Amino acid sequence: MIAPLSLTALLVDDDEATGREYKTALENIDMGLRHFPNNEEAIKALGDMAQLRLPLHILMTDIMRPNGPDGLKFIEHIRKANYTRTVGGGLRLQYLPLVVISDHVSVYKEHVKNIDAAIPVLEKPIWGDRLVEIIVDELGAYRAKILSELQHLGIAVEWKDSRFQVLPAYGTKAATTLIETDRFVGTYSTFSQSYTTLCLLNDQGAVARFFLNQFERLLNSPHVNETDMQAFFERHPEFILRGQFDNYWSRTHLPLDGAESLKPDFILQPSGLRTTPWNWEVLDLKSPHAALMPKSKFHRTFSHHVTKVVAQLKDYGEYFADPRNKEIIRKRFGGVTLAPKLVALIGRLPNEDARDRYTTLRTRLTDVSITTYDEILEFRRARVQQIESLLSRGTYGA
Repeated sequence: MIAPLSLTALLVDDDEATGREYKTALENIDMGLRHFPNNEEAIKALGDMAQLRLPLHILMTDIMRPNGPDGLKFIEHIRKANYTRTVGGGLRLQYLPLVVISDHVSVYKEHVKNIDAAIPVLEKPIWGDRLVEIIVDELGAYRAKILSELQHLGIAVEWKDSRFQVLPAYGTKAATTLIETDRFVGTYSTFSQSYTTLCLLNDQGAVARFFLNQFERLLNSPHVNETDMQAFFERHPEFILRGQFDNYWSRTHLPLDGAESLKPDFILQPSGLRTTPWNWEVLDLKSPHAALMPKSKFHRTFSHHVTKVVAQLKDYGEYFADPRNKEIIRKRFGGVTLAPKLVALIGRLPNEDARDRYTTLRTRLTDVSITTYDEILEFRRARVQQIESLLSRGTYGA
């Protein structure tokens, strides 16, 4: 059984119509909304939620109220007042995602950025689909930051018994001792529930379809690059986890002699047999627009884009195979010394005329595999269709 979602947003806005519209939009992703017209009521509610350990995952506010730009005071209260209280699941109020959606953005945007440069500041009106996109994207970024903090502490995360388990290390039971990060304070058990709730949002039917479409638009954009894809996958890792993996490390630093380090784009943890070194995967991203082969059909070789990423991945493979790095790897990845598969994500599938040539070249590669963005797209499309089919029959999560 999939763990039930208990996502909650809090809105401070003196416009009742805005509150009703946002409430309707967020119900489509099983998120509740608590709406308050002013700072005083919102801050009191935050205190009550902290005391009662009620769930809260994201905050929204406008800027202008009848008394002036009170939204700025609300943001300062959250971000600058050493607001160390926690809500349900151990999430710290001070570091919850916060979104500004308001009139008069051009006047006050810099004021918001001076408080916290990471806060998105958006101009009204924001309609339902756009609001969902903003909320899920911000929660994705927040989840990625939480995961990064966990990994910095050497804490393992794995999917087991229909939820994510947060563990001191593989093969051990969750500790009851207190753990603290910038964004969380609590036990391993409470952390597990918070992280599970945030992750399962991406497999809600409406959300899954929305970001599938966004991914396809992104792929077809002439301006997209590997940095854009890195950011997208960090917020929506279900695209690269592909049902085979349940956790990832993004751009993790693997120290070399001297000041340099390796930074694989993603290291993926298998859903099962996590302590088996060869079930892990290093995934390195290149542009969706990178050519896989020269245009001339007489050149039966890969393009320089492919040969370059293959060489880079083999460097990663040598790093993991070097016994001098064993202890660093073991500490970084929850007690496992990896011997991962090496995979390049690059380009688009060749057309039918070039498919046989591409297939032949793939079989000649040793130690490294290639996958394309079209394959990622099609795998995720099949998964979303499966989710929608199960939802239509009322069997999703059963």
